[in-house]
Amino acid sequence: MDIGTLEKRTIAQNVFSQNLPQGAIKVTGIYDSHILFLVSDESYDGSTLFAIDLSSGLLSTLKMQCEDRKIGIFTEGPDCFVVNVGEKSIPVPDTAPDGTPMETMMSDLKMTLIAKEDYWNNRENFIEIQDRVAE
Repeated sequence: MDIGTLEKRTIAQNVFSQNLPQGAIKVTGIYDSHILFLVSDESYDGSTLFAIDLSSGLLSTLKMQCEDRKIGIFTEGPDCFVVNVGEKSIPVPDTAPDGTPMETMMSDLKMTLIAKEDYWNNRENFIEIQDRVAE
């Protein structure tokens, strides 16, 4: 349904008859006029990320992975997405039990930018974010 006009229209037909894995379906977001959904495959311990282009109705499989996880969108900008490509360790000032200063390693998300066109076309052209806060 178009939120502005309240008019109903079909975006894509027979999406789930296209040999998709059988399993639970979870909508993970709407970005750049695409609906993203994750299908958990019941025949093996895994899942597949798909996108439907709301303009064309085209269904595509999003295949990018990092550290055995799908690369999902964290947030959207005008030309790029911020995506999570894994984890990184950051040294954090700490105090040892005897009171002496030390560093503890803390896990944090590793975020990068990717052009929208690259994301939709499964091209891993990540743009590193200079993280000066954690340095």
